[in-house]
Amino acid sequence: MNLHGIAAAVQSIRRPGLLIPHLHVASMRHLDWHRIYASGVRYIVFDKDNCLTAPHHDQLAEPLQTTWKECRRVFGSENLLLVSNSAGSNSDPQALAAETVSSNLGIPVLCHAAKKPSSQCARQVVEHFLSLAFRRAESSSTSPLHILVIGDRITTDMVFAQRIARCLTKIESDGRHTQCTSILTKQLWGREGLGTRCLRLIESSVLRQLVRAGIPPGGSWLQRGYHIPPELKTWVVPAVEAPSLASAPTITMPEPRMWTRLKSAWQAMVSEFFGSVKHIQQLAWSALTATPTKQWRSSWRMPSSSKHLVSRSRARHMSTCRIVRAVHEKPVPRRPMPSVPEKQSPPRSLFGISWLRWALAVAALILLPLGFMGGMKLNELVDTWRSGDLSHEGERSLPPEPQVQEEVDRAVESESQLQQRKKITSLELEHYHLRRERERITEKLAHLDERQKAHSEQL
Repeated sequence: MNLHGIAAAVQSIRRPGLLIPHLHVASMRHLDWHRIYASGVRYIVFDKDNCLTAPHHDQLAEPLQTTWKECRRVFGSENLLLVSNSAGSNSDPQALAAETVSSNLGIPVLCHAAKKPSSQCARQVVEHFLSLAFRRAESSSTSPLHILVIGDRITTDMVFAQRIARCLTKIESDGRHTQCTSILTKQLWGREGLGTRCLRLIESSVLRQLVRAGIPPGGSWLQRGYHIPPELKTWVVPAVEAPSLASAPTITMPEPRMWTRLKSAWQAMVSEFFGSVKHIQQLAWSALTATPTKQWRSSWRMPSSSKHLVSRSRARHMSTCRIVRAVHEKPVPRRPMPSVPEKQSPPRSLFGISWLRWALAVAALILLPLGFMGGMKLNELVDTWRSGDLSHEGERSLPPEPQVQEEVDRAVESESQLQQRKKITSLELEHYHLRRERERITEKLAHLDERQKAHSEQL
């Protein structure tokens, strides 16, 4: 479980700008690497799953081959860094997945104990790029340091970019200009689990409402009216690099009917919650400044007097009489006056907000923590069921009969055999990776021997 991501989600309630990126793109194919390099960016941090590769895969996604070669050619492989919560994290203690991804993509992978978006991981990234900057002979202590973060999740990658920017502010005191920009990619390269899809749905709904409110990246609720700078818009190219990539098949997954209903219900709850918060802000401002709210001004109308209605009817009657005498042979009947609508009693509400909206907002605030706690409890039950220890669940039961005990022993034995098979499979996989590394080292040594022989023959 990523506790740092949960803490970042809680912190975003007070500071929602942590979740907002500087730029949105469909995928990395729509980025112009030459313009990004010309704007001052020298180092890039990439995410792995559904940004460069499919989830739980080590190979680069096929449609990104061309743009990935262009990015490595422009920035250099040593200036690119991959930070993932799967490869190189505490989920990969022996760094086997990190080594495989690094050899397949051709860029370094950061090995970090704390997952994104922790401040410890952000400090590791800043220290890595600072060491690269100091190694260059042409660099100085006052050279600018501009880092770009590209990812597909707002609660991990975008918050991680804000943590890197906070670490870079400590370097500005030394006279060095620093900056960190974040880009959010939307296209997915593989199917995800049900929990990840639910979290992605929640993130997209919240991000849509925050962007409508105009909150800037890293800003608070009081800061509004953010627009994407024109220099960042030049980074995006609408056309795809190669026509073959444009015709690449996209992943289309049919959604079940129940999932569609839950999705629409969640979107309605989010919109009602943000609408209620906005209306409460308007009511508070109206109470403090003694001015009517926008909704009250739009519904306010000056009452029409009876004298005004009489004058209008008399003028219309006189004009009709003149028209009849001058043009028509038969009298034209007058049009009836529109009836004044009766005033309807306003619906029952609290602080100007309907009871339905209050109920939806309260349901959203109650269901979120309950769903989180229920998911944790269900995860614990599943882990306990897999381990085969359910003695602490429920009341203490009577000792089983001999036949039942034999069946239980067989089940435990078969499950232990299954665990042994899993261990053997993991050891075989580790042995395969080590054997492949040994073959690569042997090939390199053979090439070095051939070069030494050729050099000795030339001498």
